[in-house]
Amino acid sequence: MVLQNVKDTKEEEQVALADILEKLSKRHRTTSLKEVAENYENLSAQRKIKADGINEMEAMMNLMKGLIGTGIMSLPFALHCAGLWTGIVLLLFTAFLSILCMRQLVRAAHYFNYLTGVSSFTYAELGALCCSIGPEWLKRQSNKAKNLITIELWVTQLGICCVYFVFIGENTKQALQQFTNDYTIETTMVLILPFILVVCSIRRLRDLAFIAGIANVMFLIAFTITMQYIMHDLPPVSRLPAFNSFGTLPLAFGTIVFSFEGINLVCMQFIAAAGTLNTACTLVLALYIAIGFFGYAKFGVDIKDSVTLNLPPDDPLYQAVKGMFAASICLTYPVQFFVPMELLIIALKEHLNEDWRWFWLAEYACRYLLVAVTFSLAELIPHLALFISLVGALTCSSLALLFPPLMELLIECYGKRRNGVWLMKVMKNSLICLFSLIGCISGSYVSVQQIITAFQQEPK
Repeated sequence: MVLQNVKDTKEEEQVALADILEKLSKRHRTTSLKEVAENYENLSAQRKIKADGINEMEAMMNLMKGLIGTGIMSLPFALHCAGLWTGIVLLLFTAFLSILCMRQLVRAAHYFNYLTGVSSFTYAELGALCCSIGPEWLKRQSNKAKNLITIELWVTQLGICCVYFVFIGENTKQALQQFTNDYTIETTMVLILPFILVVCSIRRLRDLAFIAGIANVMFLIAFTITMQYIMHDLPPVSRLPAFNSFGTLPLAFGTIVFSFEGINLVCMQFIAAAGTLNTACTLVLALYIAIGFFGYAKFGVDIKDSVTLNLPPDDPLYQAVKGMFAASICLTYPVQFFVPMELLIIALKEHLNEDWRWFWLAEYACRYLLVAVTFSLAELIPHLALFISLVGALTCSSLALLFPPLMELLIECYGKRRNGVWLMKVMKNSLICLFSLIGCISGSYVSVQQIITAFQQEPK
């Protein structure tokens, strides 16, 4: 009976999708993003009513909370890879493009909302809809585009979970060094695995709110103490190179993209010209520049994968700070883990009856297996900076900088009148795509190359 209901639901979704595509084919060629923006005030007001009471301040805090994670602690290392002023310019440029692409994604959601009347779309659904208004050969690839974006999101979230494991392991190892030197990062990650399994047993996102709040408080306290230390008694920045080398520049790109990739967190109400999205990202960018600049200025060529690892090893206060960072990220792990797990549960429900008495057991088996996968990958590549750069270049760059301009190309350029404005839009989005592809390929290649080198240099 349940399987029949699932089948009926799928058929209803297919009929609904067919209706949507029919509406699109009639209205796309005569509608522009500018027209949608001019007529969106009523839709925006309606959306705020449906958003469970969330206001702009709450939305801004949620976005900032999502953008500020482990990646921010590796930004001094990114500036070391690029060179001080080259790194600052790369950070500003990449952040500008990221914000631009977030706005493109939001405008795409508004566009299809305006054309179809459907209240909201996922990132993957937007990709499929954009393909559906393209040429005939691309329309046939709509489902593949949706699956590709879904896989990218899934891999990105799992990659972030792997980075969390390595970050927790590195900081916990240093925090324990005041008591013993017997622990390696690998053994430390084994010790924290049971706790990760416990917090990942929580099935509902709302139940994670309390521990996420505790994690945010600990992170804020530890971050404040860290900033106080690195900004005190700074050496002259003139000793630092403005540019490092082209060989390490892709590592800086991957780390920066990983840090600023918040495309999953973009809400529909962020489109206002001077609104929530711009404000949140500008504040986060200022914070990124501050910790990147002062962290690299403080430690110079001695900067480690995470600036927390440069804190004094013999001071109990800073050892406690490392422990607080590790604990806060440990409590944040299930929030990042929630997205890939939900996708896995959806797939599980397609093959198993949800009313089956042992369904919960199958779900928990998959939950713990997925944690074990991220743990195993972290054990395999226990190099924080290289892991961050690899995830950033390989998956975050396409989600943040490649797919949104491709969507805008299809919405604004395909089937529309060709003029000077049309040409400028094509050139702008093509250049963003080119930048993303160059960063993705070079960043992934250099990261993998550095990981192989790190393995070869490890003692046998």
